[in-house]
Amino acid sequence: MLSLLLFLLYLAVVSLIWFTSSKWWLKVETQTPKCIYYFGPFESESEALDLHGDYLSDLEGEGAQGITYQIQRGAPRRLTVCEEDA
Repeated sequence: MLSLLLFLLYLAVVSLIWFTSSKWWLKVETQTPKCIYYFGPFESESEALDLHGDYLSDLEGEGAQGITYQIQRGAPRRLTVCEEDA
């Protein structure tokens, strides 16, 4: 019984990893503040592209400058990484 429970737990973890790594993410880098933000997950690259403007507008509204972005596959380890966090 324990082996079945462990096997089911293993399947759940593998499924979760596959689910998040196969999704699309918006990676946004800002120069001021010096940060990288990840938004997602999105079901498709086109969904991320359709919604990216909203995220960029929010960051601009908060005073972020030097904003660049890319759409990529794979789950990030952290959703926000700033220079002062390093």
